[in-house]
Amino acid sequence: MASTHHEGRAGVRTVGVDLAKAHTTTAVCSIDWTPDGAVVCAPLLGARDDDVRAAANAPGVAAVALDAPFGWPGAMVAAVSSWRPGGRWAAPEDHAFRLRRTDVVTAKRTREAVEAARVSGASGQHAAVPLSVSADKIAMAAWRCCKLLDRLAQDGAEVVTDTMGQAFAVDGHSRVVEAYPAAALAMWGIPRDGYKKADEAAVGVRRAMLDAIQRGVGDGRLRGSPGVMEQYAATDHALDALVCGLVARAAMLGLVDAVPPDHHDAARAEGWIAVPRVDSLGSLSPRGTPKAST
Repeated sequence: MASTHHEGRAGVRTVGVDLAKAHTTTAVCSIDWTPDGAVVCAPLLGARDDDVRAAANAPGVAAVALDAPFGWPGAMVAAVSSWRPGGRWAAPEDHAFRLRRTDVVTAKRTREAVEAARVSGASGQHAAVPLSVSADKIAMAAWRCCKLLDRLAQDGAEVVTDTMGQAFAVDGHSRVVEAYPAAALAMWGIPRDGYKKADEAAVGVRRAMLDAIQRGVGDGRLRGSPGVMEQYAATDHALDALVCGLVARAAMLGLVDAVPPDHHDAARAEGWIAVPRVDSLGSLSPRGTPKAST
């Protein structure tokens, strides 16, 4: 069960960031959670580092979720840092070189959720497999992310890794977690095929995803002013930022998977993805009732 929070009438804010290597494809979403439900602010597109910091440091922000790796595989770091031309290559296994522990666990967890949904009759889902931060262009986003994490920590935020799964105190300080939108969508059972494209069909897919998200949170519990939700349907970057904002809320309430005890060291060194529980979407609103973990 998640811890009980006393957020007050003013509520709290969560921030989601779809962080890319360039600001032109970086989006920020802020969500205000009040006893009357959640209000989604208009997305900020083309966000630079200072824009992200300003959103994270805004009054009332309790949790921030960044869609970017918080570190690199330990085996890769050790091999690269020890290598010298003419020396001996540490030769880590390819799997250990490419993937962090959290990448492997996240892929397994989403496969299990998708299989469980298939058995129960749901369809149109597939697992979420994180990209390799050591062997893919996502490494550029990781460089930017680590710079931002350093700045946010200097601003007073706490980066959460091995304590994932524990509810955050609402104490005026923000916590920062790593998010992976595809994993969250898979866990919540929201079909996502084709939503990353730039054509009109993809806009329709994103609209359907937003409708499913709003239904999952609860009727009238997640809303935006006229035209705001359409802005999130207009681009996958904005939609991913919104999903990150929801993941930040789930992490804040402790409605994400805990880090297995034998992976705590890896989580501290490599980062850890906040994977929301299957049943968490309907428990994000202050009027929702947290359910027992599955």
